[in-house]
Amino acid sequence: MSKDANMILDYIAGFLDGEGSITMCRDRKDSKFKTPMVSFSNNALCILEDIRRKC
Repeated sequence: MSKDANMILDYIAGFLDGEGSITMCRDRKDSKFKTPMVSFSNNALCILEDIRRKC
């Protein structure tokens, strides 16, 4: 893994630790399986869009 890619993962991990969450959700009410959902909260839309582009 390149140094830049590692730095990006470190940034996203730190952001998740401070302002994000991972929850288990069902896609549909009748589904018996749950899938993980990663979410971030922030007022700066540009940061959230940047994270979306890098993932």
